[in-house]
Amino acid sequence: MKTAALGKGLQSLFSIQNDAPLKDYETDEMYNIDKVYIISTNQIISNENRLRKNFNEEKMEELKQSILKHGLLVPILVKQNGDNYQIISGERRYRAIKELNLDTILVRILNLGQEETIEVALTDNMQREDLNYIEIAEALTILVQKYKLTQETIAEALSIHRSSVSNFMRLMELPEKVKEKIRENKLSPTAARMLLTIQNEEEQIIAMNECIKNNWTIADLENYIKTCKKYANNLDDNDSGDNKVKKKKTLSKNQFYQDIETHLGNKFKTKVTLKQLKDKCKIEIEYYDDEDLKRILGAIQ
Repeated sequence: MKTAALGKGLQSLFSIQNDAPLKDYETDEMYNIDKVYIISTNQIISNENRLRKNFNEEKMEELKQSILKHGLLVPILVKQNGDNYQIISGERRYRAIKELNLDTILVRILNLGQEETIEVALTDNMQREDLNYIEIAEALTILVQKYKLTQETIAEALSIHRSSVSNFMRLMELPEKVKEKIRENKLSPTAARMLLTIQNEEEQIIAMNECIKNNWTIADLENYIKTCKKYANNLDDNDSGDNKVKKKKTLSKNQFYQDIETHLGNKFKTKVTLKQLKDKCKIEIEYYDDEDLKRILGAIQ
């Protein structure tokens, strides 16, 4: 039988009980319990509502190699579920132990309600930077919507600013395609929140794709969004009523011209605007003085 190796000095840090009866732990102060147990992996139940949804294969392999070399240094957090124990935090460590065909695992047992379970799982994972931003946002949303906790209460419990809670939760307003890129760490949460300033979901996705494809900075994305908005609102002052609405809708969807404006603006380091008039179109390139004009002409040549 393979047994999970313990890290060096671990017994001096925890009160470890191998195959110990687990009845006495219920009388302890569970939130701060310092007892650690070694139990069979067959007694562990995955949490279907776990915060972590994605597991990076490369990082999983690194974790497995670390466990083989140093042992499982940090016990997983569990709560009793009948004769078994459901994971609160530590799904990735549990999976690594199972993939290594080890038969026992180090656990810390907590006696928590569902609301506290989410809070502890969230805190534990955030402290170890185990969750992506969407997983955190989903957990915070559950605490607010299902358990009616205020953002202030959550912020205090997690020792973070209330604005951080709000910023995380705003990510849930994004289209699923955008959230998936955040999960994959291809889009930063700051860039994602900027996409929320775009009203149309289709245009949010277009802007996201451009940002990722061109490896834009936040400033590049901000410039792109501002240009799109100005172009969409660049209506003939003489237009009114249904004609104005129709023209605005047409302009806002003309992504081809928006991309050209962004490309030329980045190339010339100034604002470039494409205007569609009644009987012609024109390109406007802004410059500030003669030296700036010479610079732009040099870029064109």
